[in-house]
Amino acid sequence: KQWYQRRVRAKAKVTIGLVGVTLVLVSVTCALGITSYFRLPATLVVVEVVPFLVLAVGVDNVYILVQSLQKKMEERGGEKEKEDFVRVLFRDVLQDVGPSMLMSSVCQTVFLL
Repeated sequence: KQWYQRRVRAKAKVTIGLVGVTLVLVSVTCALGITSYFRLPATLVVVEVVPFLVLAVGVDNVYILVQSLQKKMEERGGEKEKEDFVRVLFRDVLQDVGPSMLMSSVCQTVFLL
């Protein structure tokens, strides 16, 4: 049973990472769509450099989120039988790392502009 739990936990981390990267790529696509809707010129920097900068900011936040999620899951190992385990787990994770993720995103966005 332990082997299976470790495998599921590893798959969950990979899934969270892939969803995070996909979310970042979708946000870049939306940003390019919005700028083209308002007929703003798309320079080479906007098309080639900005997606990588946004990806770096987004992946950094996903790493912080996954690390905190792993720590909280280890702390609450015996409480998995509760009905609202996932909701409480994510609430606690976001209470811990939400402010730092927000400040990290704001600072990186301001410095990269």
